[in-house]
Amino acid sequence: MNRLKPLLAWIKQQLPRLQVLLRAVWNVLRHNWIFKLLALVMAAVLWAGLISQDENLNIPKDMDPVEIQVQGEQTLRSRGLVITAGDYEGLQAAIRADVPQLKYQDAVGGNYNPRIDLSRISRPGEYTLDVTTTDSAAWGSVVSVSPASVSLTVESIDTRYVSVITAVDGSLPEGWCLSALKPAVDIVGVRGPASVVSQVGSLVAVIDLSEVDVGSIRASTPGARSVGFTFADADGVLIDGGLLEVLLNSAVSKDIPVTYMLNRATDVQLKPESLWTGTPAAGYAVQSVSPEAAFTLSGRRTSVFTASERYYRVEPLSVEGATGDVTGTVFVTLETGASFVDDQVVRDDNFSGGASEAFTVTVHIAPVEDT
Repeated sequence: MNRLKPLLAWIKQQLPRLQVLLRAVWNVLRHNWIFKLLALVMAAVLWAGLISQDENLNIPKDMDPVEIQVQGEQTLRSRGLVITAGDYEGLQAAIRADVPQLKYQDAVGGNYNPRIDLSRISRPGEYTLDVTTTDSAAWGSVVSVSPASVSLTVESIDTRYVSVITAVDGSLPEGWCLSALKPAVDIVGVRGPASVVSQVGSLVAVIDLSEVDVGSIRASTPGARSVGFTFADADGVLIDGGLLEVLLNSAVSKDIPVTYMLNRATDVQLKPESLWTGTPAAGYAVQSVSPEAAFTLSGRRTSVFTASERYYRVEPLSVEGATGDVTGTVFVTLETGASFVDDQVVRDDNFSGGASEAFTVTVHIAPVEDT
């Protein structure tokens, strides 16, 4: 205590001087607004500088869109399950987070790892999975995420084996057709959601004729290619196969191999007079026939194209004794060595003949005018 007495005595002596100094400063500030403003500005600058260096200060930041990661897909599939409804692929969210101010500019949605976990699903049913995120000292904490959850429908995976049929799309250059079009395999496995698999009656391998190059190919040339496919039910109606996989030799396949033969084809236009036979009643005559009757032929021999009339016979419509229009069916039957062509595909790959095509025509008959 004795040591402090000199210090206290000195302070007591200095108090009058300190009072005079404080009074002078106050008078300067009270009568000089410029100094006051400068003081406020300096205080604000000092405060901002101190705040900007505060690592504990967080600032809200909105991030949108942010991709939601999907985890556990392989685990779900290993349990024999598949998602059949619910937009979980490419799902995006809007995130609001309290971000440390020093990280504000660099913070992105991926820093918070928004995700759903499919491994939590163990049986078929309807599920609502929360979108979870991760907080950290480096990037702050998530305040909200939208959507907060994802609704899904899960089914069991089933496999069944169906027959393979072929179909065509597009067109070949004029004068060409395909024969012996068939898939390299007759049966394939179809795997997917049980409710969809149960609807599949066949797999349709579709060959695009516009992609078949005939520029340097001779007739009766074999070809092969792998083509895409669709799915049909038992009635031949196409069904959505987006969730289905095709198993070819126990492996998932994106296409089906098909083989075919390229053949020449010729269009045949029947002459009107070949479509009817007989004589109308006296005073009447045939004026015209409608509609026209035409078909396309193919065969292995050149004569099918140079003398096509040798490869078919016509059963004409009788107009014997008719006094007016006669409507009926004209039959065209093929001889051995030829086949009809439908949509640029040969109907009979063996060209065995015997096939018939029916045409409904009207023979127009009118009175003969006297001259």
